Amino acid sequence: MIKGECRVIPVVIDKTELPPEVGGLLYADFTSSFEFGIRAVVTALESEVGTLEQAERQKAIKQSFWKRADVALTETFGSVSHCNLSGDYESLDYNVASLPIPCANRDETDVVYETVSAYSSPAKPLTERWWSEYQEAIQRIPERLFLVITERPVGFKAEENSAEPRLRVKAISDWRGKAGGYVVVADLSKLNWRSQCAILKKARTLLLDLAQNLIGPDGRLSDP
Repeated sequence: MIKGECRVIPVVIDKTELPPEVGGLLYADFTSSFEFGIRAVVTALESEVGTLEQAERQKAIKQSFWKRADVALTETFGSVSHCNLSGDYESLDYNVASLPIPCANRDETDVVYETVSAYSSPAKPLTERWWSEYQEAIQRIPERLFLVITERPVGFKAEENSAEPRLRVKAISDWRGKAGGYVVVADLSKLNWRSQCAILKKARTLLLDLAQNLIGPDGRLSDP
């Protein structure tokens, strides 16, 4: 415990004199009531978890852009997950976050997200060719909302329907020529950690607003 290799929560259950090893520590007092004592244990555990999460967060911030983006995304959207669509010939892997919008089969809607690192300095902009290749790739994914988190500045044209200049929107047309989905591009280039998180929060709000255009008469987001 002294070396920091384990944690100890002393629990006192009666009025016996405490040994010196315990007397100088914070402990859970069960002598007055079980409810009071267990609340102290839960508080100590929650504090420990918060300390560990903060340490992991600080560690991630100092690492690569994609790692920082994943941490910021988790703090903004909640838990994220990985999807795999397996076929006879090939499989398709992608990452998703969730929004509280009912869809055809459940009460949440997946947002497919992609993280784009710079890999060079200065960072090269995302070009029209990049967008064309990205759009072609996501056509195979059965989702309607997409988020690109990029360390590279955006160099392709996009619909400017966002008050935040760091957020760009691209509409994806369906076979009828109507909006079949949306891609929100979050340009996080040259931003500090706090600013990156702020932009992702705005991206989440924007995705929620855009999703309203895709909701059917039943109040749910229909399948693409």
